[in-house]
Amino acid sequence: MSSYLVISDGGSRGNPGPAASAFVVFQNSKQSFMAGFYWGERTNNQAEYLALIMALEWLKGEDLSSRDEVTLRSDSELMIKQLTGKYKVKSPQIRILFEKSRQLLQDLSQRGISFRLEHKLRQHTYLADSLLNKILDLVPENRE
Repeated sequence: MSSYLVISDGGSRGNPGPAASAFVVFQNSKQSFMAGFYWGERTNNQAEYLALIMALEWLKGEDLSSRDEVTLRSDSELMIKQLTGKYKVKSPQIRILFEKSRQLLQDLSQRGISFRLEHKLRQHTYLADSLLNKILDLVPENRE
């Protein structure tokens, strides 16, 4: 049995503006993987969902078993509450990302993988936040 903590974060400089997403994976309390991506111009909420989707796609490719436990952590209260049904999704652009996220979560569930979604403040997601900001720091200011 393995325990996975997956921390995802997305952000944009401006809303919309240059955006990036990142995620960091801990397996049995040891950092095992990290990735990030620059998206061009997106909103902050789009970048948050894209970070989660990247992480879920990564998990989908891993050899997880039904004994494994996965915690998906984000500092986006809006995204977590939308995914848990506490908030409605009003934006058509977010609706597409929401549906993709729900499908990937359902795929995990159908494989017997238990997971939980967790909202935590930024100090608990700083590794993913730091990575996405390093990516955005590399983008020239005049690039769109």
